[in-house]
Amino acid sequence: MKSNGISKLNKCGYGLFFGIALAVKMLLNMPFTCTDMTDPWGYLFYITEYSTIGFVPRALLGTVCGVFTDYISWKTIYIISLVAEILMIILAAFLFNKIMLNLPQGRLALFFFSCIFLLMADDLFYFFDTDHFGSIDVYFIIMTILAVAFAGNKKMRWLVPVLCTLCMMDYEGYVFAYMPLVGIVLLYYCFKEKSKSCIAVFALSCFAVIVSFLYFYAFFRQDMLNMVLCETPEEMTAVLSKHSDAEISWMIEQLYYFKGAGTFFVDGSWDIASTIIASNLVRLQCLPSALVMFGSALLVWIKVRKNEKEKNMKFIYLLCAIAPVASIPFQVFSEQMKYISYFAITQFILLVFFAAKEKGVRQRLEELESCIKLSPIAAAIPMCLLVFFRAIW
Repeated sequence: MKSNGISKLNKCGYGLFFGIALAVKMLLNMPFTCTDMTDPWGYLFYITEYSTIGFVPRALLGTVCGVFTDYISWKTIYIISLVAEILMIILAAFLFNKIMLNLPQGRLALFFFSCIFLLMADDLFYFFDTDHFGSIDVYFIIMTILAVAFAGNKKMRWLVPVLCTLCMMDYEGYVFAYMPLVGIVLLYYCFKEKSKSCIAVFALSCFAVIVSFLYFYAFFRQDMLNMVLCETPEEMTAVLSKHSDAEISWMIEQLYYFKGAGTFFVDGSWDIASTIIASNLVRLQCLPSALVMFGSALLVWIKVRKNEKEKNMKFIYLLCAIAPVASIPFQVFSEQMKYISYFAITQFILLVFFAAKEKGVRQRLEELESCIKLSPIAAAIPMCLLVFFRAIW
């Protein structure tokens, strides 16, 4: 009976390690009361609805919440956020454990990469802190993981365009954040299966994202005053305040729905511009931590691509290596540090995915595993660097 319990523990050990590590990160950074959620930019998504402000960006989550209640309290927002964070951890831990157990080779090396990922600066796990707890990015990560998982199933993959569209409806920045990752996975299956259904899903996903981006960013920015049902930010704040007791700032509505990001530098709003510039300087403290993860993965992609004989797979590995480049537009023109974390998160997910799918990646991981066993001190250098960066910043 005891040995049976140990056997079950061994079977879920990787997932427990990964899940507990993420849970500890969350507990060390999360708010413990609803009033500790300090960022109204984040919980605005839970309050805005299509019925109250129009068919505009960032209103899908609030509309879903509105189906169940007309009034969403600050406490309810906190509870929903906590549940979403826990679901994300469970989903990530479950899939990581499943992939690790099914790996015929390279487990130690992939475990090594997971340690590098988990040791990154807490700022890169921004979705756990008080400023971003329960932010829309949590749902992005959940739906991106599901999209990657569904892409390999011939029936479930038709849900991928739907998931991508839902993400775009709540935040057009998804196209720069996780859509490149989903696109690479879909393209991989197109090359491998050469099936019409897979190509159709890939094309439909790209089309859905492009149309969503054009509507919610290009067209909306040009005609936002006619698309928003409220005439002023103050009016919108008054309307939203009837549906929640959470603090709402009219300045946020002004920037989201009445001004637009494209006007920050041309209408005298230098406070916003200076904030973005200052934030880009401050976020450099997170960059070394992300670069350790990115650099470690990049070495794998370079080696695997060099040994790969298929041209299609060479192209896929090239895309994996340059995937973080997609988020550069938001790195430059956003005041938030969270976009740096896309570097590391996308690379880690891609590495785990291709380790499960491609023998060439596993062989490279096995070579790395041999190096780790021969020289564990040298292998510990990346993790020591991460600990060092965490200590000085």
